[in-house]
Amino acid sequence: MLLKMQRYGMNRVLTESAALTISQNADNVCWWIGVTCENGLIIRLNWDERNSLTYVTLDWLPSTIRRILWSYQQIKTTIDTRTLPKHLTILRIDLRTLPPRLVELVIWDNRLRGTVLLTNLPQTLETINLGNNRIDAVVGRYKCLPEDLDSANFSTTYEELRMASLETKNRPVKYISLDGSPMDELIELNRCDEASYTIEKSFLPFDRGTVQGY
Repeated sequence: MLLKMQRYGMNRVLTESAALTISQNADNVCWWIGVTCENGLIIRLNWDERNSLTYVTLDWLPSTIRRILWSYQQIKTTIDTRTLPKHLTILRIDLRTLPPRLVELVIWDNRLRGTVLLTNLPQTLETINLGNNRIDAVVGRYKCLPEDLDSANFSTTYEELRMASLETKNRPVKYISLDGSPMDELIELNRCDEASYTIEKSFLPFDRGTVQGY
């Protein structure tokens, strides 16, 4: 019964053609391409350029999903964080493959963690707000930001209990310059002492420039 409900939900998430492509006519959703199950329940979705899919809504994602790894996807729907799976621990979305006409990207206060690559953003982008997440580093180079961009916020504050009172602190974020150029003044973050340095000097994990949720 539960497996049927999960298949029903996944069919609501994807367009009919996308669901047909990924399912390959399999009734068991655990056999779908890029789907990982545990004890008959979906726990992971991993779709990349080999499986570029079109989505209708994310509201029907099964609540058992722990990891979502997406790149090169055609996400043209609103991501309502309140309806994301309650057991989700990793949400990875590749910023290099955002829709080419995107104007505003706001993923505020969602505990996303990792490295953000700014080298291939849509030229239509006017606002980036990934503030109050757990970003470790922002990677850029000379004139990598779109001309119409007004702001790019990656700053994070948190509260720490000290002497029976809460103290607001800034979480440091490193800026990595791929070509040694200074950070663009539009980028807002709480810089570390070693705020600007080349990728060769970085000890951070640097895989595909994604926002990683672990």
